[in-house]
Amino acid sequence: MASSAGLCLRARASGLGTGTYMVTAFSGTSYDQKQDVAATVGQETTNADLTLTVAVEPTGVITGTISDTDNKPIAGASVSAGSGVATTDFQGVYTISSGLPTGSYTVTVSAHGYQDQNRTAVSVTAGNTTSDINFKLVRIPASKSGTISGTVTGEDNPLTSKLSSTLTCVPGKSSINVGEAITVSGSITPAASGASVSIEYKIGSTDVTRTSTTGGDGKYTDSYTPTAAGSWNVEASWAGNAQYSGESSTTQTVTVSQPTVTTGGINVKVIDVNGGPIVGASVSSTSTPS
Repeated sequence: MASSAGLCLRARASGLGTGTYMVTAFSGTSYDQKQDVAATVGQETTNADLTLTVAVEPTGVITGTISDTDNKPIAGASVSAGSGVATTDFQGVYTISSGLPTGSYTVTVSAHGYQDQNRTAVSVTAGNTTSDINFKLVRIPASKSGTISGTVTGEDNPLTSKLSSTLTCVPGKSSINVGEAITVSGSITPAASGASVSIEYKIGSTDVTRTSTTGGDGKYTDSYTPTAAGSWNVEASWAGNAQYSGESSTTQTVTVSQPTVTTGGINVKVIDVNGGPIVGASVSSTSTPS
């Protein structure tokens, strides 16, 4: 069921002569109107307030990774489903977090230089995350690719700079044994709710990237069980949002060791039938390990 929220916006109309006017506001199917609003040249008439009620549809979340046929991430790919859209970060990770009421959707992916792909019947439940909707895009052959060239002219139009953010990544332990999990936690400051954080676990040629979604307080957690002993580097990153720029955490190191095997001993005394010690007797165990 959709919830509703009040819309609070400040607006001003100028260039009005002295007289009375009808003021109207609408958004979608929501509509409000006030008649006989008096205006006087050189003065401002205040409190000509209107109220709109905008329905807010509960939404689910779709996440995944876009890569090429060589498993290399594709940054800047456009992903859409329902009325929601997203763009992949530098690790090819995307998150569609709006415009997805409960239902079945077709997820469509496009990226410059690659053939478009889509996946049908992706099930979404409002309030939940449908993860691992991944794609491998095929590069468009040069023989089928055209070229467009031209010159862009115009006046400077500087973009508003985004605010900076910080991202932390803290392992629960600095050393573990093979078979145990590396558990990390961290947060985005200022708190960004529903943000997709990529956590990279790397040792040698092994590079594993997982994703975690922040809560309302901007915090996230993740857990991964390493496949080999050695020094694992752990780093988190996020692509940012409309207000804050993305950021990467400092790299942390977790030492993974083979568990130490401890052994015991058996003290054996060999004697004859009269209780005298026998020197040089051979003693062995028939159990495993021996």
